[in-house]
Amino acid sequence: MTRRLRALGAFFSIWIAAGCASAPVTPAGPTLEGKLARLMKLEDERSLGGGEVEARLGDPAGRVRGQAALVRARIGGPGAALEIAPLLDDASPYVRATAAFALGLLEDVELPREAIGRLTELLDDASERVRARAMEALGKKGDPSSAEAIATTLLARMPKGGEPYQWNDDVQASALSYPHFDLRLGLFALARLDSLRYGWGILATQGSTPRFAWWPAAWTATALTGDELAPILRFYAGSRNPEFRYWGAKGLRSISSEQAQDYIRLLIADPNESVRIEAIRAATAHRLHARADDLVPLLDRDTRYVQTEVLKALAELHAEAAIEPLIDGLGSTSPWIRALTLGALARQDTNGFWLLLAGLGQDEHWQVRAALADLLGRLAGDRSVALLRTMVDEMDPRVRARALTALTTRDPDGAVTILIQHLTAEDAFERLAAARGLAALSARDALEPVKQAFLVESSEEPRVKAELLAALAQLDAAEAESIAREALDDTNYLVRIRAASILRRGGSTNVQVLARPSQQGLATYEPYVSPAYSPQAFMRTSRGTIELELFVLDAPLTVRNFVRLARQGFFDGLSFHRVVPNGFVQSGDPRGDGNGGPGYAIRSEINGRPIVRGTLVMADHGKDTAGSQFFITHVPRPDLDGLHTVFGQVTKGMEVVDLIEPSDTIEQVTIWDGFNSPYREP
Repeated sequence: MTRRLRALGAFFSIWIAAGCASAPVTPAGPTLEGKLARLMKLEDERSLGGGEVEARLGDPAGRVRGQAALVRARIGGPGAALEIAPLLDDASPYVRATAAFALGLLEDVELPREAIGRLTELLDDASERVRARAMEALGKKGDPSSAEAIATTLLARMPKGGEPYQWNDDVQASALSYPHFDLRLGLFALARLDSLRYGWGILATQGSTPRFAWWPAAWTATALTGDELAPILRFYAGSRNPEFRYWGAKGLRSISSEQAQDYIRLLIADPNESVRIEAIRAATAHRLHARADDLVPLLDRDTRYVQTEVLKALAELHAEAAIEPLIDGLGSTSPWIRALTLGALARQDTNGFWLLLAGLGQDEHWQVRAALADLLGRLAGDRSVALLRTMVDEMDPRVRARALTALTTRDPDGAVTILIQHLTAEDAFERLAAARGLAALSARDALEPVKQAFLVESSEEPRVKAELLAALAQLDAAEAESIAREALDDTNYLVRIRAASILRRGGSTNVQVLARPSQQGLATYEPYVSPAYSPQAFMRTSRGTIELELFVLDAPLTVRNFVRLARQGFFDGLSFHRVVPNGFVQSGDPRGDGNGGPGYAIRSEINGRPIVRGTLVMADHGKDTAGSQFFITHVPRPDLDGLHTVFGQVTKGMEVVDLIEPSDTIEQVTIWDGFNSPYREP
């Protein structure tokens, strides 16, 4: 019997299936991964999809709603704040936090009062992450009343007892949530609002005793200004911990010279390199000429980073004993040192500088010659003008571009004809320097030449043509508007954005920047929605190897671009063209002067990852202008959070990053993504 029932069941199952085969089938809706991939594609196109992004703000899936809020904010434009703000009331803490973060990303937009009010209410949210992101958004978009609300919330939630709080957070921790997340972002928000009154109330007790031995609090103290901070900064400057002495030394610039000078004198001799660098910068900021002679011996015995800061200081401060060591510095093997030495010599003895310069041959390195052009732009007199007039015709276009900029400053009347001639130079950035100079001089005779330069511009570097249009607008707004209307259809997205901006400033309304459909199908984006592995990059440099984790979930298209360039060998042999001690090291520029790139621009993927020590960040010239340049930080930079695309973190090799100088190079970048070998075929 049982076998018969099973047989009949099987028969009827086949019969029903056969009958249903001819009936219409309702197609399945897009999957979660499909929706997210579609949002990624629309963002890549800078397109709202005819209302599709707004519709996804109401999607049943919280992850989709949150991602749609990010996409809407990154694309920006009219109505973004009003569309995102309702998600502040979402049932999902993730969506509420993401919506708050997204509102903080909106550029040149004043949030509706209702949105500010709702963000303020979220300071009492049950979720720490929501509270933190609400404070962050208020720090960017709020007003002085926001500072009071943030401070009140922080004081109410502060742990009781145990002051100063000894929270030893790793300055290299890059997670999206960490202990005391709301307190950390709340302090940073008070710094952004420049609220000494309320920041002081959090950082110190009523007796001026510091509440924290914690780097986020120390950073906040350095970001505010006022002598009320002196007890806190002296507390940090006198710490046994070099990390806190660093923050204390850094903050000495923000208090008066009277309060700072004794600590500056002590910290210039600190055993820690980073502390000495910040003390030297503080001496320079306060114009402490009495400390300049203390700096001169460091030129012979200290590290390269400290030497560079001493040279920068000696370009501002006078030291009697500096001349001989500086002359010796001109023989350094480092172009970085030789370039900075020129500026210091000119400050110490201008007449002696000119005599010395007359006896020097042309430096073999273009960076030194470019630095000389910059220096001449700051030195008044006919000798500067005469030398710059020869340098605008020198062999390296990077030097010519800098010389044109300097000549614009030193010889505004005589520069116009030369600048017009260079509008047709072979090098794109030389042409751009000429156009900028003419715009700065308001040279009416240059209107037609600049217009023609824009119309024929065909450089692979996308921002060159956009900035030529901006220069044209400076010369003649009306003429630029007529050109801008046609430029709204330019194939270059940055040109279209610039054209729309010019038209809006001219009073035009409903100006739309049309998106260009991506040539990539959804299949290109789907692997980045839920990747199985975080790609790892191995950056072999002339100083050693740096290992990095790439944040594919937070910046998928930026990671894809970096991986593709690495596998093409694009980075091999490139220099670290910019190094800022206690700041960052920067590379990825085939020109080596900060202007080069891959010949295209990618969109910004601003995300919530913090910029801490060892963070990998895209360098750019504004929104959606990044290409191949990146930097790796030496120290936390909360002031840069939410301004640049964070797409990775050093996992091994920070000691290598700390050694890098401008003469150092990338030998090879290899990638491991869980499937492909990190090694390229020779």
